[in-house]
Amino acid sequence: MIRFTYEVENEGSLPFLDVRVHRQSDGRMETQVYRKHTHTDKYLDFTSHHSTQHKTSVLRTLFTRSARCSTTEEARREEDQHVSQALSKNGYPRRFVKASQRQFRTRGGGAASCSRRSQGDQGQQGERERSSEVRKRPYVCIPYVQGVSEQVTRILKPYAKISTKPGANLRDRVVRAKDRLGKKSKAGVVYQYQCQGGKIYVGETGRTLGTREMDHRRAISKGNENHSGISKHVLETGHEIAWDEVRIVCYESNWHKRKIKEGYYISKIPKGKCMNVLPGWQVPDVYKVLE
Repeated sequence: MIRFTYEVENEGSLPFLDVRVHRQSDGRMETQVYRKHTHTDKYLDFTSHHSTQHKTSVLRTLFTRSARCSTTEEARREEDQHVSQALSKNGYPRRFVKASQRQFRTRGGGAASCSRRSQGDQGQQGERERSSEVRKRPYVCIPYVQGVSEQVTRILKPYAKISTKPGANLRDRVVRAKDRLGKKSKAGVVYQYQCQGGKIYVGETGRTLGTREMDHRRAISKGNENHSGISKHVLETGHEIAWDEVRIVCYESNWHKRKIKEGYYISKIPKGKCMNVLPGWQVPDVYKVLE
């Protein structure tokens, strides 16, 4: 059932997403940043093991919202003061906040810079050329290690756009939002089955492995030896297949690449131990040395 809710104007004010809209007596609309009463002002802590880029982006996001959602200078100053106090509680030094705020406004984040941009297009051509040069550089993402990533970023900056990502944290180690899927619930795989005689069958499927296994079992029960190498081998020899000991050799969602990998793993099985009737898609011998 879909339920619709609505907000009622209170004293000429109405919240909408992150903005509170005020209706003035002359019909004008003024806006300012809006927070729910449950908002905690908790942001990325300054002492956390993250790069300065990530911490600066927190400030840039908050001050950008202050400049864009506040239509009056008074509302913007009030929001900037609130943001500064919240950042101070999260360990951000006052000097760092002020320096980032000045840099942000100099680069065009404040209301004054918005009015300057509206006066003309002077210098836009040169800016587009510089942006084009930056876009041509490759993008590189490296794990963040304090004291090391900064030096690597400084060295590679003339040649590539560098960003960092945090390493494993406590949440990654402890929290499991979803239960892990069993092998037979996974899709897009290249798999191996083995019979009691030691022979191996390699196959691939874009569906779940359990669904593909049911196809093999159904072909055996119906006596269809032309279905696959497994059904042919079982019907000719009477060997049992170790269904529960299936091995997933690799994952691949792309059908074309999955077929190539299937052929590669078939070629790795010693002669006389392979149940496959067809060799699959074969690759040049030069690639067969790769593991």
